[in-house]
Amino acid sequence: MAIETLVPYEENNKKYIPEQYKNSSKLLGMINAALAQCDDLEQAFFEILQSLSLQDAIGPALDYIGAIIGVERIVGEDDSTYRTRIIAGRSLSGLPTPEALRKVIQFITGIEKIGLYPCWPAGMYFVIDGPTGADLSVLESESMTSGADLGRGTFLCGEAGDGIGYIVDEDHGVPFVIDWHPLYTGYQITTEADEPLLSEDGVVLLAE
Repeated sequence: MAIETLVPYEENNKKYIPEQYKNSSKLLGMINAALAQCDDLEQAFFEILQSLSLQDAIGPALDYIGAIIGVERIVGEDDSTYRTRIIAGRSLSGLPTPEALRKVIQFITGIEKIGLYPCWPAGMYFVIDGPTGADLSVLESESMTSGADLGRGTFLCGEAGDGIGYIVDEDHGVPFVIDWHPLYTGYQITTEADEPLLSEDGVVLLAE
């Protein structure tokens, strides 16, 4: 998230210059030189604040936040995966409430509509309403708390075009939630140099 341009101190303080000095180039030069340093200091201050934002921090700044939360970076772990573990470690400690879980997943995915559904005996599915490029593997693989797991789910539906739509509980009309699996598209056929083989039309060849 980029920092918005600040209103320059010189522009903001023109109204405070007495009328008789507004044409004094030497005095205005001295004042504006001091105010320019104020601009630089304020910009640096906001950059420091931004570097300590969990959403924006990278590298050592993210390590610093992790140390405060009590989640250390694993050797070789990238910032995106580490950030997810920090969020999980900060928000899923102890016995989390559904709303706490929902907020964590909303933050990671950037998607507002997150459904949470119980999974017997001590688990919970989350269903995302829309596509996301977020890496959810860490959140899905780690327990919410002792004896409880969090897994990604999807709604149980009929076949496309059969007019059934969601398959629901007859007593309550609530859609069934089941395990979610990424769409399987086959394996690319490659050469010994790990280059994909193409058809005559330039389409990558796939194998089941």
